[in-house]
Amino acid sequence: MQGLILLDKTKDITSFGAVARIKHLCGEKRVGHTGTLDPLATGVLPVLIGKATALSGYMLDADKRYIATVKLGVTTDTEDITGEVIEEREVSVTQDRLEKTLQKFVGKLMQRPPMYSALKKDGIPMYERARRGEKIDIPEREITVHSLKVLESLSADNTFSFEASVSKGTYIRSLIRDIGEELGCGAVMTELRRTETANIDISKCVSLDKLNFKNIKDYIINEENAVSYMKEAFVSGAQAERFTNGGTLSLDRLKIAPNHNGELLRVKFKDKFLGVGRVDLDSRELKVECVINYPKLSNAIALGTFDGVHSAHKKVLDLPEKYKKIAVCFSLPPKTYFGNEARLLTDEQTKKAMLKNAGMDEVCSLEFSDFRDKTPMEFLLFLKERFSPKVISCGYNYRFGKDAAGDIKLLEAFCKENEIKLICEKKVERGGKTVSSTAIRELLANGKIKEANSMLGYKFSFTAEVIGGDKRGRTLGFPTVNQRYPEELARLKNGVYKTRVIVKGEEYEGITNIGNRPTYPIDFIVSETYIKNFSEEIYGEKVTIIPLSFLREEKKFVNIEELKQQILLDLGE
Repeated sequence: MQGLILLDKTKDITSFGAVARIKHLCGEKRVGHTGTLDPLATGVLPVLIGKATALSGYMLDADKRYIATVKLGVTTDTEDITGEVIEEREVSVTQDRLEKTLQKFVGKLMQRPPMYSALKKDGIPMYERARRGEKIDIPEREITVHSLKVLESLSADNTFSFEASVSKGTYIRSLIRDIGEELGCGAVMTELRRTETANIDISKCVSLDKLNFKNIKDYIINEENAVSYMKEAFVSGAQAERFTNGGTLSLDRLKIAPNHNGELLRVKFKDKFLGVGRVDLDSRELKVECVINYPKLSNAIALGTFDGVHSAHKKVLDLPEKYKKIAVCFSLPPKTYFGNEARLLTDEQTKKAMLKNAGMDEVCSLEFSDFRDKTPMEFLLFLKERFSPKVISCGYNYRFGKDAAGDIKLLEAFCKENEIKLICEKKVERGGKTVSSTAIRELLANGKIKEANSMLGYKFSFTAEVIGGDKRGRTLGFPTVNQRYPEELARLKNGVYKTRVIVKGEEYEGITNIGNRPTYPIDFIVSETYIKNFSEEIYGEKVTIIPLSFLREEKKFVNIEELKQQILLDLGE
């Protein structure tokens, strides 16, 4: 995943804690926030994901807007209400004097940051030094307060609120501290809400409690929004390739008028955001600051069946970022066209979604019947004409053409002759066994869920509509969710499994029996799941079952009481 999540941070969670939660939900190691908000503070917290994390420093440079609540007459060691009280003073301030005092703090100022802050000295955050009782002389630095506006007038308990528009590096706590000293009574911040940063308004943000594994992708927006305050510089295809390869660009050829030396620009090829460049007026060049995306003017194709998109497939799909990445596969494994049963690890729709999630820009699903009689060379010429690839990636045992006569040696010769880079991935092993879709299907058929999941790189699951049953489970006190096991999917060994169940986006623990029910036989494979702590009627709903481990074989019970006792044992009760 790559992009930007606009988070509305709630109170009593750290910025680090919010990022850790998003990292868990999206499964991406590179996740970072811009502009720390204290646990007391709420509001706009942009979170960058994947390569977009390179933009975090540029968001820190942007102006910000806050709404703060202040209490006069109190000072603390943290400069907010959470700290230890240092002093309490009498307050004798009128509304008129308050508003005039605030206007004294509009413009360029010198500000001393708070001791309790994330600023570092010798690599150690100031707040850690403060907790140790160290006294550090923190130098003042220049900030700009663009505007201050009272929102709620001074109340009987000496509190008021104001809106502030400020430059980077401004600490609102310290601004309030200095306003309190100017008023002669001291002041602390009691609430803070960031309402805007880098042109991102709070109205566009989502709270953390609304995000889950299923919907998080819906809230990831294009990372260009992180630097939308920068001026755009549009480049040609040739300039795009030069820039993304680290080359400088002539300002004169870009036909832009920079505002100042060192200005940062958004570099774009058509609608594609490539990265950030810095203006160097001395050399009249735009120099590369960071590259986030590539123009992808040329194609790289990954060849394979990709049933299950497992861990070995991921190696083949790991194509260079600078190219448009295209997965070329067949809608069904070729062996199915020759009368061989090849139950799938994923259906076609799921496979395409997984390939996109693996970084493919495009998925081309071919019909095998259109190619079964083509010679290996005819197939390769089709790839060349259709995709004009600069790179071809495949597995070590990839075969193609009529009777699977084409092999890696023929592909190597073709690529060399046509100046195409060939990436041939070596076999991948898990537990001493070669990873393949066939091996995974065999493991599932033998109930070896953990080994199959290790090869897949994720947990195998199936989704099916809930159908009516004979309600026998209700009479036993264990109502079940009944589903026909999808006929096209790889078979699981008949038996009882510990499972995780997803119903309407929520996850539950479950115990699932898959098979023909020897005690009460039927003529199709059925999945019967007892969901812990769940009693809703969900007929017609699509429910996902995730087998975690195989518990036991199916067995025929002598009577209902024996069946009930076995269910209790399966549940560990």
